[in-house]
Amino acid sequence: MSHRKPRTEKNTVKHKTKEKFDGKEPNTTVTVSEKTLLTFINAVADCNEEAILNIEPDKLRVSLVDNSNIYMVMVDCECKTGIGKDVPVRVGVDFKLLKKTLMYAAGGNVTLEISKNQIGITYGRFTSKIPTADIAFMRKEPHPPELKLSTSFEMPGKYLLAACRMVSTGNGKIYIYVKSKVVFVAAHEGDLCMKEVVGTVEKASQARSFFSNNYLSLIAKSIKDVSATCEIDIDHPIKITAEKNGCNLVFMLAPRIESD
Repeated sequence: MSHRKPRTEKNTVKHKTKEKFDGKEPNTTVTVSEKTLLTFINAVADCNEEAILNIEPDKLRVSLVDNSNIYMVMVDCECKTGIGKDVPVRVGVDFKLLKKTLMYAAGGNVTLEISKNQIGITYGRFTSKIPTADIAFMRKEPHPPELKLSTSFEMPGKYLLAACRMVSTGNGKIYIYVKSKVVFVAAHEGDLCMKEVVGTVEKASQARSFFSNNYLSLIAKSIKDVSATCEIDIDHPIKITAEKNGCNLVFMLAPRIESD
């Protein structure tokens, strides 16, 4: 006598979990669109792999500086936060690892359940978890310098990206300067020199600084499809601010000196 196994439908999940991510630790729940969260993560991860995440009412916020103390990023993103009782509002996060968990999240909302020791990530049919990082072993959050820069102008981010793509990230130099109230971005490497008009200013200015393309190209990548406000001076850091996908982005980059 034969005993046949009951037939089951192919490509179905028989026992879906109905439980929340963990439930063992008090946690804060964050709901945010994938596009907003990815914009936020990319801005942070381009500067440093790990950073301290600040959880605020309806906002996530990060301030960090790269290991060379040259490049500073301050970014926040809008979201819905349900901050529980006795839960941390500052946690260390490996942002490159967090980005990897969002591989299939395009076009939807993401729910984060953040506790002291781990972060749960849920969207669609996917659930992931990653550990939090120990803040004690991370760099302290920087205090942004109070810069009084003489010259401000608006620029489409794609203009900066065009210049950055002309030269390599390793040896390329990008000059940003004003001449006759016209703002130029010039890309230099070896025998190559290319300049483009990116904006205008109302007052005459002598502002001129140049920057490593290694860092400036990261900023250009983040703002390539939005307009940005740029503030410059003579051999001073550049400050670039933009709004994108529900995120407020602020970048500050120290200049190189001419002898470089």
